[in-house]
Amino acid sequence: MRDCPLPSDTSISVLTVAVLSAPPRASESMRERRERTVQRAGRAAQRAANVLRRRWPKVQAVVVQGDPGVEIVHEAEKTRADMVVLGARGLGPLKRLLVGSTSLTVARNAPCAVAIIRERPRKVRHVLVAVDDSSGCRAALQFLSASNLVRGRSLSLVHVVPPPVTHGFGRKVSQRGQAGVVRPERGVEVEAMLAAAAAQFPDARHPIGRWVAEGDPAQEI
Repeated sequence: MRDCPLPSDTSISVLTVAVLSAPPRASESMRERRERTVQRAGRAAQRAANVLRRRWPKVQAVVVQGDPGVEIVHEAEKTRADMVVLGARGLGPLKRLLVGSTSLTVARNAPCAVAIIRERPRKVRHVLVAVDDSSGCRAALQFLSASNLVRGRSLSLVHVVPPPVTHGFGRKVSQRGQAGVVRPERGVEVEAMLAAAAAQFPDARHPIGRWVAEGDPAQEI
């Protein structure tokens, strides 16, 4: 977050959700357990806020109780946040299926852009944008073009073509004329789509890469 290219006057709320994940010990009441959990969450929020104040003076720490996915979305709605930033816990596919994922819940339900941070912190040097003809893609392009997140950075656009369709006895009808090239009747449409996306960034300092891939969109992206 410290390396994120946000303006210095950005207002930031550090939200920590206190979750009672275990019953109280034999020597404490539920009230004591709840207070202890809230105090621990408050200390974590203040530590994070102190780190962020080195770059953004307008930082406040907020502590709430409840389900993290629900509370993060609620706070974003209440404060009219422009972006939510949270870390990925790295749950495997089975755990995500059984217990759900906070980051996935927030990404699906938040009223604004959501940044899910993985791995170690690093500066933003190259941004990849998946492009299609959906309203979600148009919103993403508008958000990026209006923000400082990609300004002065290398930018690539990618469109993913669905995999070949299987007919009859396993016969595959490819949607590409040859490897890496969309078939002619579709190619003009894809090129126009990528060109329109690139036009959203007239101030780009570097040539904008345009790529076409074939396969499952999530995997190819």
